[in-house]
Order: sequence, then structure tokens, then C-alpha cells
Amino acid sequence: MKTLFYSIVAFLMVTAVSGCTIGRSVDQSLEGTKWRLVQLNGHELIPTFEKEIIVIISDKGIHGYGGCNQFGNDGKLLMRSGKASIKSIVSSAKSCGAEIDKQETELHHALMAAKTYKISGEHLELYDDNGKPVLLFEKIDMK
Repeated sequence: MKTLFYSIVAFLMVTAVSGCTIGRSVDQSLEGTKWRLVQLNGHELIPTFEKEIIVIISDKGIHGYGGCNQFGNDGKLLMRSGKASIKSIVSSAKSCGAEIDKQETELHHALMAAKTYKISGEHLELYDDNGKPVLLFEKIDMK
């Protein structure tokens, strides 16, 4: 009985020390962060009509602006300990020309292809399952 009690106490202490991250889908360092897309599949971006391509990451999912349309997901997001899993991107359906539409589709596919990530200073890079960089973001202040 004492062994069970000490095991429970040890578990609770580890949980408290670890920042209560058990069950979280997003590392605290990424929670509520905003990123500007710099490169897509190793290429520079096609300039968009309105504003920059932005992604906001939270424990509730990922959402942003792809250059023409708003996009997001249904909360099926995992970005913890360098591992990434982004499922089912949905987007509004305005057309902004073939090149911009293609770039947005490529962005959505790259997000869903991401399997790992690395943060280096103010940059977030996502990699596919072969370790190839698919997205490079630059951190921007939340406003």
C-alpha cells in the first residue's frame, strides 16, 4: 500500500515539475505564437495581393491567412517535442488567380506533410517525413 502511495506522489510531483504538459498538443513555447511564411518547399513566395502569409499556432489548432483566403483546422494539431502532425486544413474559397491559388494549395499540403519541426531563434522550420524542409517561418509579434 505504501508503494502505491509513493508511486502516486512521485507521479504528481513529476507532473507538477514538467509544467503540467501532459495532454497538451502544443509545446508552451509555441502556444499563441504568430509566424510569417518566408519559404515554401525551399522557394521564395509569390507576392500576394493583400498581406503576408501568416500562421497562428495554439492548443486549439492552427489558423491563418494564405495570401488570399483564411484557413484553419479542426483542432487536430500536434506540435510537441519536435514532432508535428497537422490534419485537415480547411479554407475559404476565394480565387486570386492561378499562381496564388496554387501557392495556397501548396501551403496547405506542406502543413499537412510536416512531421517534425525545429525552432532556431526567431525562425520555425517544418520538415516532411524525409527530413526535407517544407516551410520556413519568421516569428512576428502578436497584435
